[in-house]
Amino acid sequence: MSAALATSEEVICPLNELVLVDDDALTVEIVSWILGKGSHKSRLFTETDEALDYLKKNTPRLLIVDYYMPEMTGLEFISDLHGSCDLTQTQVFLCSAVRPPHDSGELFKAMNVDLLEKQLICDRTKLTELMNHYLAAP
Repeated sequence: MSAALATSEEVICPLNELVLVDDDALTVEIVSWILGKGSHKSRLFTETDEALDYLKKNTPRLLIVDYYMPEMTGLEFISDLHGSCDLTQTQVFLCSAVRPPHDSGELFKAMNVDLLEKQLICDRTKLTELMNHYLAAP
């Protein structure tokens, strides 16, 4: 009998969790409160470098990234991730209170990214619906 060896080409199943990256501490606090009422796993980051480090080692099923952040835009953040990890099994959303530039639409499609209004992630019902849709029941 021989044991199958894992190879670097194996598809790693994404973690059944939400990762939120947003520089706005109030948004992260509101989302943390909402998630505390539910049963889904989550990781919340206000620092892009910490989030990048985590995401280069862990692939979530659901990723929500703020579009406008001081260190880099959400698109730059996701581009950086695409260069270092596989997001094919991750639903990625950019969220913003202000509509991103119109020319970003084609880029969003090319990167397999959807746009989400920021107030939706701060709405308990809407965030719960989003998580229930993309994350398996714990």
